[in-house]
Amino acid sequence: MYDENRLFINSFAAPAAGQPLKMAELPRHPADVIRDSALIAHACRTVAEAAASVHDDSLRRACFDLLSDPRLRFLKRWNDPDKAAHLHGQLVQRGLIDPAKTSAADLFPPEGPVQPFSTTPGSGWDSHHAYPGGLAVHVALNIDTSLFYCDMYQRYFGCCLDRDAIITAQIAHDIAKCQIHSWNPDGTFRTDYPVAGKGGHLVMSLAESIERGLPASVILAQACAHVAPNKPEKEAEVVDCLAVAALMAERDPVELGLLAPSQTELPKPHQHEWFAVHFGDGDYVLSMPAAARAVALLRRLAAEQYGMNESDLDGARFNAFRNYVGAHLSFMKIDELNAAQGFEAVREAVAALVHS
Repeated sequence: MYDENRLFINSFAAPAAGQPLKMAELPRHPADVIRDSALIAHACRTVAEAAASVHDDSLRRACFDLLSDPRLRFLKRWNDPDKAAHLHGQLVQRGLIDPAKTSAADLFPPEGPVQPFSTTPGSGWDSHHAYPGGLAVHVALNIDTSLFYCDMYQRYFGCCLDRDAIITAQIAHDIAKCQIHSWNPDGTFRTDYPVAGKGGHLVMSLAESIERGLPASVILAQACAHVAPNKPEKEAEVVDCLAVAALMAERDPVELGLLAPSQTELPKPHQHEWFAVHFGDGDYVLSMPAAARAVALLRRLAAEQYGMNESDLDGARFNAFRNYVGAHLSFMKIDELNAAQGFEAVREAVAALVHS
């Protein structure tokens, strides 16, 4: 039996007493950055509690296995560089990879230790929740949003959606980011190279769900996180992602129940759970531009208040500042403070974390 209270127990300490850190004292290692973050602790607890609430024993085990060991097991199939290069060539021929954007060497993330779920950023460097622990924030928000839709559909229409499948799909949908977005010593992290017109993390997370034997009901919902298959051209995008994921996992997508026999459509009828997961992953509409605005504000503040020069702003010193403030305050809060109260409110909120 898994205990959600122990899943991330070593990731966090009691929140600091409220004294801001000096710039030179800011932690650099992602595990230290999140150590006393109430934001990341709350997000991890939310995800763990959601996993524990899954009634189906096999799905609950799968959720905790993904959270406690997020390494991409399917990658063992591609240890041979020649075999991986052959797959890359196949995908290029089918128009599913642009070789100018994703080379054979960049198709899969490098082998090595995989960071924990609790320190993984939420998305690419210039995208949403891009700080240590951002993935936990993203997944927690997605789960809560998807379950809100379940509740509303139950209240208004009497629809009974499969909450177990939705929770599992949300936990699985970005799990590849733990390996893809590995942290660099300068406080940046590895790029996610596109596959099938989407971030490679989407396809590789699907491949990992296939590798771990998750049921079609979960994988199909997971596959719709980025695209709602409500039009033929949108359904084709989901089909492409599933087809590539099945290739990566070396399985037959029709046999798995992921594609119709034609291999050009999803199984019919379309399930409501697919769309609940898609709606749950829709925060990017605000969180992506909010993150860009927040980082711009932090760059301004770093120069004006903390004396950083251009070299600092493009290097490890600013990255440590950005990552710490992001993990403790969030880019969303920075953007909202600026929108509602102005730049001085941002200055005050950051000053409560970092001493000038």
